[in-house]
Amino acid sequence: MICTYLGLFCVTVNPYKWLPVYNPEVVLAYRGRKRQEAPPHIFSISDNAYQFMLTASAKYCSYVPGDRLP
Repeated sequence: MICTYLGLFCVTVNPYKWLPVYNPEVVLAYRGRKRQEAPPHIFSISDNAYQFMLTASAKYCSYVPGDRLP
């Protein structure tokens, strides 16, 4: 697995090769599920943030840092 949770954060290691972890089937597997209900993945973090944003009465901000090789 290239993802793990570190407290509230999802840490992802870039394997510098294509892996089938970002396809529509994976998106559906994480949609609407709580973080503890599925293995660590960035889709879990993003869906939970989106659901919180829809239900929270306060302003909300997400920060997704990253690095990419050309």
